Amino acid sequence: MNYYDSEGNITSPGYPNVYQVRQDCYSHLKIADATQITLILEEFDLEPPLMDSLLFGKGPKIYEIDPNQPDIYELGGNRTSLPLSERTYVFNDTNQIFFFFYSDKNVAHPGYRISYTADINECLSNPCKNGGTCTDETNMYTCTCEAGYTGDECQTNINECMSTPCQNGGNCVDGINEYFCVCYNTGFDGTQCQNNIDECGSQPCQNDGTCLDETNMYTCICAAGYTGDHCERDINECLSNPCENEGTCTDQSAMYTCTCAAGYEGDNCETNINECMSAPCQNGGVCVDGVNNYYFCLCTGTGFDGTHCENNIDDCVNGPCLNGGACMDGINDYSCTCEPGFVGENCQISNACLSCNNPTLLLYFHYQIDFNECGSLPCLNGATCMDGINSYTCDCMDGWTGPLCEYNINECMSAPCQNGGVCVDGVNSNYFCLCTGTGFDGTHCENNFNECGSTPCQNNGICMDGINSYRCDCMDGWTGPLCEYNIDECASTPCSNGGTCFDGINEFSCQCAPGWTNLTCETNIDECASGPCQNGGTCDDEVNGYTCMCPVGTNGTNCEALGDACMSDPCENGSTCVNFGADFICLCAPGFEGDLCDLDIDECASDPCSNGGTCTHGFNEFSCQCAPGWTDIMCLSNIDECASGPCQNGGTCDDEVNGYTCMCSVGAKGTNCETLVDACMSDPCANGSTCVNSRADYICECAPGFEGDLCDLGKI
Repeated sequence: MNYYDSEGNITSPGYPNVYQVRQDCYSHLKIADATQITLILEEFDLEPPLMDSLLFGKGPKIYEIDPNQPDIYELGGNRTSLPLSERTYVFNDTNQIFFFFYSDKNVAHPGYRISYTADINECLSNPCKNGGTCTDETNMYTCTCEAGYTGDECQTNINECMSTPCQNGGNCVDGINEYFCVCYNTGFDGTQCQNNIDECGSQPCQNDGTCLDETNMYTCICAAGYTGDHCERDINECLSNPCENEGTCTDQSAMYTCTCAAGYEGDNCETNINECMSAPCQNGGVCVDGVNNYYFCLCTGTGFDGTHCENNIDDCVNGPCLNGGACMDGINDYSCTCEPGFVGENCQISNACLSCNNPTLLLYFHYQIDFNECGSLPCLNGATCMDGINSYTCDCMDGWTGPLCEYNINECMSAPCQNGGVCVDGVNSNYFCLCTGTGFDGTHCENNFNECGSTPCQNNGICMDGINSYRCDCMDGWTGPLCEYNIDECASTPCSNGGTCFDGINEFSCQCAPGWTNLTCETNIDECASGPCQNGGTCDDEVNGYTCMCPVGTNGTNCEALGDACMSDPCENGSTCVNFGADFICLCAPGFEGDLCDLDIDECASDPCSNGGTCTHGFNEFSCQCAPGWTDIMCLSNIDECASGPCQNGGTCDDEVNGYTCMCSVGAKGTNCETLVDACMSDPCANGSTCVNSRADYICECAPGFEGDLCDLGKI
């Protein structure tokens, strides 16, 4: 009898009933994948001593020579009450146990029941995954995992990212016993994104700008005169109109220079040049400064005239010397050299009167002859001469004083001009104030002049009046001292992708190049949005155009033309082409596959040959060359080598793969149990009894006075 289960009971014939005499029973326990088999004698009662016995041990074959070899046991008698340890038998490194029970012709006993359990090699099923090493243990197994795996069967990839090794926002990608950090767009690099990338390393800041590295970015601190993210733009320092008084501004690197209009100086042309500083007026003339490189000299009361008071006025021009006196011109004065007989400042007195010794005559002349001292016109500057007795007085016009009205009264002495106005003394009690360049007007420069009165600010700019100045607050879109310049919003080149910029007032507009749209032309127009490709064509958007990738069987710009997709005979290996709209389908001939039936089906790919058979691929077929011991088309059937009945003399045949084993009955041996053993060879019969072979057994014919199976018992 054969047993194949991994656990169960081996029993004596007829158990639980008493077994019969003269039994020869062979049992074979064969458990696939077992590495250890444990037997326990649960019940065991045979006729002692070894009248009836059970022989068992490793392997499918009954021992042939030495019954005492290791792991082979022969038992008889009653063993049920023995301690468990003495009733337990463990067989290692085997998956088969043989049992041979025989009983003699005499007394029968209850028999035996032996339980068995098997420790199967649980590693044979390769339970450990991912390269794990399986260690078989008692009724269990243990997996030693390759690095990077865990779990009872090494089925779980250890997630090395669980410890969050990637720093600074890096993305961890788990691998097998490893990980790597994706640091893209974090500003860091390194195995764990631990190193801050120095974005300043590429020296992005232009024009001597200083780069400050930050996380995933940088900042440029621009040198004076530059601006922009990379300090790439030169600041136009002239945009603030720093040059005053119509000076011309020239932009330079980090600075500007002013070319001043005539009459002004200073870094910003803010200072009116005082042309009087060089003292151009001579001979005590008073210099009056103007603008635009202009000045004039006031020569009044100096005795000089000319642009610079350089010409001495001829005081003799009016002939002040009388009676033929010679006039000598001086500086703002004259003197008379009188002819003999005349005296006086202007030679107006005759000496004849002065030489008269007659007192009465002198008195007469004095009182009776009134000499007109005004005859010489001694009074100057339009004054009226008042003749007296041997004298005259001058009645001066307004603004003049002195005996002869020769001195112009300086009305500027009282400083009547305010706010820096220059007082210019006149005549006839007159003066006037020069308010030029002060920002004031009025008789005394007392009124702040409204420079906004002339409406200088253009383009709706708002004029803000100051002192001798004004400022224009420009409307959006305008600049310049007078808001005269339209700001060019196109200067920053706002139109992308070849767009043309048109400047407006405080705005701009872009005329986009074909294929681009939106305010600054940065959006590519999706020409595929209208779905131009027909018949299943795929649209690939381009700039100002598109391309249709047409499926087989269509053509044209938009795949609009349908053709015979099968015309090119695309199906291979005798397959049939069927038009299917703009496409085609290949109906493959047997043995081929693929869209074009160009792939020979490998019938061996599914590994159809079992049990080590070798598959040979053919045309739409395969054949198996089976390993020894197997047969049929797919090598699924084990050839039954026992079918021919090779085991002789009652031996039991156990089929194996490509072989068999004969379990021989007692008294037989050989591969096929073909050799009978002489059971009487050992002379088993006692007391002179005769041993008679009985096939594989023997019978003792007892001598008189003896009995028993071995004739070893005396008759009573």
